[in-house]
Amino acid sequence: MEIPWLDGGQSAIAKLCGVNSVVGTLKPAKLFWNSEKKVNHSLVPLSITFYNDGSETFDDYKLFVYLVDGNCNFVEDNVVEGSRRFSKLSFSQSSYYVDSHTITYFGKGALVPNDGRLIETYIRLPQVEANFEIKYRFLSRNFQCESVIKVSSKPVFEETVGIVFVETEQECGENVQIEDIVKTVENDDPFPL
Repeated sequence: MEIPWLDGGQSAIAKLCGVNSVVGTLKPAKLFWNSEKKVNHSLVPLSITFYNDGSETFDDYKLFVYLVDGNCNFVEDNVVEGSRRFSKLSFSQSSYYVDSHTITYFGKGALVPNDGRLIETYIRLPQVEANFEIKYRFLSRNFQCESVIKVSSKPVFEETVGIVFVETEQECGENVQIEDIVKTVENDDPFPL
């Protein structure tokens, strides 16, 4: 009597991973991670680069970035909550922390001359024309500095009209609502961070 699963599992694996099998047609990313994600295109990417253009090395350094205006805020990423299972921080040790109005960068190692660091995050701008300030403060063992960056923001809106049928005259009227632009995008990266 021949027992198929005693052949070392080879025939079962061949059937499972064959050309017409379910496993053969799925990408690993779709098996283990949700490869589609909802992205908020209303957030503006913000890259902060700080660079040591001097001749001294910075040890034990930190960078603090503050948003002064309460109508805008920092956001860690532009992926809408609930559209992926894993946070990017669960896979990598981030050297910076993003709060709604503050970014704190904790320096790892020394920042030698002609070297720099990059912080990538997003900012939610006000829905009206605005001028606001971003303050920063750099601290290290032998050096510190602080300054202010002045920013002007003018939003661009796209008007869309939707028709809703109502049953009573009291439900009639004009309703204006400003929403984020959230779209679903396909991500072929098995680690959608």
